[in-house]
Amino acid sequence: MTNSTHITIIASDEETTMIEKPSTVKRGSSALRGNLTRVQRDRDPLFYYQVEQILGIGSMGSVVKVRKREAVVGGSARQDLQFHYRKEKVLSQCFRLPLVGGLFHICFKGLLKFKPNAYHEEKEEEPFFDSGHVSHNSHDTVPDYINATSPRSQKDMMYAMKSIHLSRVTDQRFLQELKNEVAILRDLDHPHIVKAIETFEHRNQLFIIMELCYGGDLYSRDPYTEEHAARITSSILSAIAYMHSKNILHRDLKYENVLFVNHSPQAEIKLIDFGLSAAFGRDELTDGVGTIYTMAPEVLKRKYGKQADVWSVGVIAYMLLSSQMPFYGKKRQHIVEQIMSGKYEFNGRRWKRVSNQAKEFVADLLVVDPAERLTADQALAAAWLNRGFSATLRSPSADEFEAAHQSMVNYAKYSKLKQVALMVIAHRSTSEEIGVLRKLFQKYDTEGRGHVTYEQFRKTILGAGYSEDACRQIFDAVDQDGSGLIRYTEFLASTIEAQGAIDERRLAEAFDRLDSDDSGYITVENLKGILGDDFPDSEVEAILKECAKDGNVSYMDFLAQWNTQKETKRQDFLADISNLTYSSGHPLPQGPLFTDEASRTGTSPSSMVKTDSHGPEAAVVQHEGDHAFADV
Repeated sequence: MTNSTHITIIASDEETTMIEKPSTVKRGSSALRGNLTRVQRDRDPLFYYQVEQILGIGSMGSVVKVRKREAVVGGSARQDLQFHYRKEKVLSQCFRLPLVGGLFHICFKGLLKFKPNAYHEEKEEEPFFDSGHVSHNSHDTVPDYINATSPRSQKDMMYAMKSIHLSRVTDQRFLQELKNEVAILRDLDHPHIVKAIETFEHRNQLFIIMELCYGGDLYSRDPYTEEHAARITSSILSAIAYMHSKNILHRDLKYENVLFVNHSPQAEIKLIDFGLSAAFGRDELTDGVGTIYTMAPEVLKRKYGKQADVWSVGVIAYMLLSSQMPFYGKKRQHIVEQIMSGKYEFNGRRWKRVSNQAKEFVADLLVVDPAERLTADQALAAAWLNRGFSATLRSPSADEFEAAHQSMVNYAKYSKLKQVALMVIAHRSTSEEIGVLRKLFQKYDTEGRGHVTYEQFRKTILGAGYSEDACRQIFDAVDQDGSGLIRYTEFLASTIEAQGAIDERRLAEAFDRLDSDDSGYITVENLKGILGDDFPDSEVEAILKECAKDGNVSYMDFLAQWNTQKETKRQDFLADISNLTYSSGHPLPQGPLFTDEASRTGTSPSSMVKTDSHGPEAAVVQHEGDHAFADV
């Protein structure tokens, strides 16, 4: 870092104010991904979420489908809620009902009374009950440049909530499993791994609010075609290869722990239940955990590593292709003997219709010696998974590619606070809201590793007509954690505006997440809680002062980041100053964004792609077979 002085700006309707600040090099936040999952202590999750459906219940806890209460959507962005959030008045006005371990309670009318102010219009109040409809007592009056009425804004925010009663835990290993699941999910970022949104610790209970996958497990759609089996297997392997790259084993891969995100016939799958997952290093693991029918021989010997997961994928692939288990028996010992010997057969009518490539793939994974077994990365490159089955699935169009590219260009010029806010929004977005962006990500991630390298990014975006300098600048801006890779959520954050304007409710939720102490302002302490302690206070202060003169960002200051006129004024001002860097540390775009050819002809990338053989349309064809089954 240098000691020279650079300039940051605060744009307002009346003037542009210049403030001196120390210049910075580009700084990534390695803690950002994990900190997106909010940790709430001594707060009742039922104040925020209403139970809609019981998905599973056991002696230690439960899994339920929950909906974010409309009355509390936006949290501290709503001035009327700030007092309730800080003082927790709700705890003294709610009574629990002895149903499903206390997951239902009743809160009396008047719990959240909205008074008219600059943000709200007063409407007739309705009772606030757990078992009935929760009305949105008021709607915010928002600036004209904010989208307050999009179709997405009318949708309920649905999640899954997993809970455990600490008082009922006699085996501390069970408690450790839940804590282990939280820690691992906070660190994982992959299209085929379920996301943890936030956690609660309240009244001797632990809760995890997670992305809702409501399409059923693998048993629910059996039998499968060979094409569908290949796509599912590829998606599982992509997630496992990603986990192994981070030295994490799942250790309990099975049909029950692979869920479809929705009811669509082509729904993507997500891995769940990371309670038994473990980090691994040079030493082999020795505890015998998992489920017997997918357990690897070396796990039964209690001396194993990452290859145990690959065996489990082999078992799942066998079942997807035949609707039967490779190892079975009336007693556990019979199954163990078959697993240890590695004896299984491709018998039955179903196997007569299965290709030899599929059988060879299964055989290469169900190898008793883990050293002779394919790794997850090697399995992803197998011929069976690259036959081009996915040609029947819709690929992103040239227009969708260009919209994503333009969104990334805009993202690179945004303030650091706006970039972080978009990370929060992307993290909380559902599969339906993400839409085609997942497929776009997989067109960049040609190896199915769950991240995009610079060379992969460069190959795609240069072909769309952007200059080499622009490619580097955009990549660095999207790479928020400074890892040299674009992670899944980073990609979504930079392209989510290609899906249309972000509605006000989502912006309010993002503000509420950043304002972690519910003060009504995003402060230095709040932002450091997201970016991590490695971010110097001076840099965090500069980020906030770019949005508010006093460094305390109110909700209206926050919304102003989406004011196109102010953003244009800010960027024009910066472009007029040479050798300037953003407060985020990202260099300003210097020179043309497009290639020399585009500059000479006066065409934009969007017009060039129609005739350029390296444009997005060509990229779709070129990469169609690179990773054929990522598009579940």
